Order: sequence, then C-alpha cells, then structure tokens
Amino acid sequence: MLFRSAAALVSTRHPIRHAVIVAPSHPLAGLAEVSLAQLSPHALALPDAGFGARQDLDRIARASSLRLDPVFVTGSLDMQKALALRGAAALILPPLCCADEIADGKLVAVGLEAGSAIETSLVICRAPQQIGRAHV
Repeated sequence: MLFRSAAALVSTRHPIRHAVIVAPSHPLAGLAEVSLAQLSPHALALPDAGFGARQDLDRIARASSLRLDPVFVTGSLDMQKALALRGAAALILPPLCCADEIADGKLVAVGLEAGSAIETSLVICRAPQQIGRAHV
C-alpha cells in the first residue's frame, strides 16, 4: 500500500512482533510463551521510554496493573544483547535483532502471549523524487 506525504512515500509496511530474548540457561527459555506477569520478576534490559516499543510495553503493563522495573535501561542494541548473552537480563526485542545469536543457539526467543504482545512495523520509504520511477 502506498501513502504519500510531502517528505516521503511509504511504499511498504511489514509488521514485526517482539519476543522475550534470553540466554538458553534462563528460566524462561523453555517456555512457549510468556506473559508480562511471568516476566516482571526477572531482570530486564529495556530501551528508554523514548522508544515506541517501550511506550507500548509500559502501557500494556499499566493496563495489567504490573510494574516493570528494568535493571538496565539502554538504547544500545549491542549492550542489550551483551547483557542477555551473559544471562544478566531478559530483553524484549524483535527476534530479527538477534537472528545470528538465535541461529547459533546463544540466545532464545520466547513469544509474548497475546495480551502482552508488542508489534511494531518496518516501514520502507522512498524520497518524493522517486515516486514516478518504476518499481524494480
């Protein structure tokens, strides 16, 4: 679907679902799905409140009367992954962010249950000058 604006043409949106990312030794690693209630007592590394996914997570937690108290707050994906690899924290990220580590068995992605699900979008945009060009 195409959306036009003065700044850009949004040509594609792909939904991206977040998951709980943990080390294989983490207590949540063997579960098929995790609720925020199950996640809340564990050490969390989350991005700061300026990130949309964090805002969604905080909103869902408040609606469930839960308080998520991350032990690490960082916008650095590398720092978050390093903490998870050491078993120091659980992350909430799209599995795509840790695809190599998951494929190598160094991290595990556990789905968030439906009531706790966080979904963002990958948006592909083109500059207005490219609007008239044919898709290749």
